[in-house]
Amino acid sequence: QLYAKLREKIPHLLPFQDCNKIGDEDLAYRFLIARQWNVDNAATMLQEYLQWRQESNIDHVFDDVFPSDIPRHYPMGFHGFDKGGRPVYYEKPNPKGIAYLLQTFDKDTLLRWHYYVIERARERYRLVGQDRL
Repeated sequence: QLYAKLREKIPHLLPFQDCNKIGDEDLAYRFLIARQWNVDNAATMLQEYLQWRQESNIDHVFDDVFPSDIPRHYPMGFHGFDKGGRPVYYEKPNPKGIAYLLQTFDKDTLLRWHYYVIERARERYRLVGQDRL
């Protein structure tokens, strides 16, 4: 019932534009949970999220090309699966690598890289039927 109420508040946003969602209902429930089942607050938050994704061109972040120095100085990746069958993501940051990245690259490049990593993680989770990091 809450999902139906949420849909009534934002019908112009359906289907939700998020290339890594499991489905519209699953995505909507993430926002309902985040806003303690308050439909109005969840609708506002979901609308802002989808607007941010569109303005930031998040669905096309995989088309971006990033300097090879970024992953070399900020080691991270996926290795195996947890007991629930979800991919395990790890990061191995080190102070020297982070300092190098902050001195070498502008904030927008590093933020875009972060968006890329998060979306890649969401893609892997979606492929195994999960939508939680």
